[in-house]
Amino acid sequence: MSLTIESQVDQGQQTTEWSTTDKALAAGGIAGLTITAYIHLTEMSDKFAEVPYLGVGYALLVIACVAAAVLIIKGDRRGWMLGGGVCLATMIGFTLTRTTGLPASKDDIGNWSESIGTYALIAEGAVVVLAAIALRRPSQTAVAG
Repeated sequence: MSLTIESQVDQGQQTTEWSTTDKALAAGGIAGLTITAYIHLTEMSDKFAEVPYLGVGYALLVIACVAAAVLIIKGDRRGWMLGGGVCLATMIGFTLTRTTGLPASKDDIGNWSESIGTYALIAEGAVVVLAAIALRRPSQTAVAG
């Protein structure tokens, strides 16, 4: 049984056959995006209370993770671009909060030992690496007419 994604393209049928590697990349990416979204969702209310603009950022991150996962499931390479990009940006944001701090958010400077932050970095890093691998692979799309 192979995973096949089909959609109508003009008058032909577009079919994407997923290789075992594609399936593994997608499963790992979706898992990483799900973990990233879950962690930030659970921390979101605290961020809205502490620094509202970070709460908005967390909400946008969760939405972007869900959108990226849906696109990856559909076989759309833009999902990898979105997922890898937002995870990389989030890792940079985390690093800034622990080093220089962000406007109105200096409490976490030097706080590298927070477990939930470490878990998030691992998930985000995995998505960035998997996105880089997936985007280097040739597109598997073939159009039959």
